[in-house]
Amino acid sequence: MIFNHSNFSIINENSLVSNITSLLGSTDRLNFMDFGCGIASLYKKIPNKNFILFDKNKNVLRLHDKKKEHNICTIYSLDELLLNEIKPDIVLLNSVIQYIKKEDLLEIINFFISNFPRIKLIISDIPIHNRFVEFLLLFVTNTKDIFTIYSDIFTNISNKDYKDLDFITYDKEFFQSIEGINIEIKKNFYLFKTRYSILITKD
Repeated sequence: MIFNHSNFSIINENSLVSNITSLLGSTDRLNFMDFGCGIASLYKKIPNKNFILFDKNKNVLRLHDKKKEHNICTIYSLDELLLNEIKPDIVLLNSVIQYIKKEDLLEIINFFISNFPRIKLIISDIPIHNRFVEFLLLFVTNTKDIFTIYSDIFTNISNKDYKDLDFITYDKEFFQSIEGINIEIKKNFYLFKTRYSILITKD
């Protein structure tokens, strides 16, 4: 599914980029990977040496293949990173893991940590509560942006593909229990204050 790219999305992206810059400093000499890139609007906002796009939706990736920018590459499987000797320095999973099963996420984390020992994994917009509870909490936690947020939510939930998606929550203990990694728990890089973000590096 391709999510609606609304005004709220743009505000979220600006918050995300600001937080990544504060966390990592300059990224213009690094290979940056957007895991679950969707419409891939971030590559113009985050300075980078090379920008790697990956998404489960192959039709989305085919659109990105047509981009003319010399420093953008699209991959259709993670194995392509190894086959083509592409070495990401930073991998961003932004607002995607709620649609990834926990066993699959563990495999993804292990893949990057095992094959790229110096890598930094940023996982942002991690939900703790189910959709209904989160929807109610927004009244309290995001009062300032509530109308913009709800407008965006209603646009997405009206899409049949969205209704068919699983929504998986992750408490902090899930990540803390994973062996072989270091994690830093951060406030959410997106505007949803009920969620959180983390930085993962190899132990």
